[in-house]
Amino acid sequence: MLVPAFGIKLALLRLLDLFDAGWYAILEAQLYSTMPGQSGASMAVTPPANLPPDGDVIADVEAFVEGELIGGFRKLDRPPVPIHKPHEKGYAESEIIIEPYPSQVGVDSLVSAVVQNTSGTTMTVDLKFGWAHFGMGIPFTTTGMVPYTRSLTLFPEMTQTATVTWTPTLAGPQCVQVWLSDLEDVYEPQRSQRNVDVTERPPCNQTRVFTVTIYNDSPFTATVDVGLITFNVPASWQITITPSPTLELAPWGNGILTVTVVIPCSSQSLAAYGMQAIYAIQQASGSVPTIDVEGYVDGELVGGIELQFAEPEVEQHWIYLPVVLRDS
Repeated sequence: MLVPAFGIKLALLRLLDLFDAGWYAILEAQLYSTMPGQSGASMAVTPPANLPPDGDVIADVEAFVEGELIGGFRKLDRPPVPIHKPHEKGYAESEIIIEPYPSQVGVDSLVSAVVQNTSGTTMTVDLKFGWAHFGMGIPFTTTGMVPYTRSLTLFPEMTQTATVTWTPTLAGPQCVQVWLSDLEDVYEPQRSQRNVDVTERPPCNQTRVFTVTIYNDSPFTATVDVGLITFNVPASWQITITPSPTLELAPWGNGILTVTVVIPCSSQSLAAYGMQAIYAIQQASGSVPTIDVEGYVDGELVGGIELQFAEPEVEQHWIYLPVVLRDS
């Protein structure tokens, strides 16, 4: 961390929530005397035997001058071969690829997971693939995936793709899951899911209903709080979730959520043209209207599904004009 040369170059560096967690840290300031008007600070940390879950905060380092915060940085714990991307939802991961998509009953599909070794040491990891019905909390199975486990050896900074063959036995959208573990069991196993249904957006004033199954895998009654998140969805779209805002589940029981989507027709051609322009921009940027439905129990996220609405392919119409010849 570089700081400008105020009256006191680096008044205070503070470590938060670190020493009581078993970590040992060495913090050093004023590293660069040759940089006019600037200095630097470094922190070396030694972890305990039991590492925290992926993404946990190791330390916050803050710099103060005369009691005023001027900057800082946060150190997160990440395994050397991460499979989860911090900015993505755990149920809508992009490192899982299904080809062809959508999958079809009895037709072989290739399911792949892209992983990268971010460390300077060669790492060997195991990946286990599985699938489940489209929903939340539903048990996964490896049936139809051959082989359902793969091992990869990755040299430093190397990216590789592990692929298995999947022959679906059910129609409709399904969730694919990948577990990644290191051979030394130093880090907790990591899970990645792709619980995404990519579908064409319905024609205006036509109702589309999506069904989501939620399963309670515990011997206790559960109250599921249902949440809705939208991205790039026009304000005119009508989205209804039933039941909402909660769903009661009996022990080892399941319930059904329905997501209803209606796109009103525009009465003005100019407005319709404007929406088409917006859709074109979204498609060009790789962004489409997206609806996420999440389930929480006691404030903890237990699962979610994502609906992506691709722009329907525009049918091209050709007009053939007669050839008119003029006598000279």
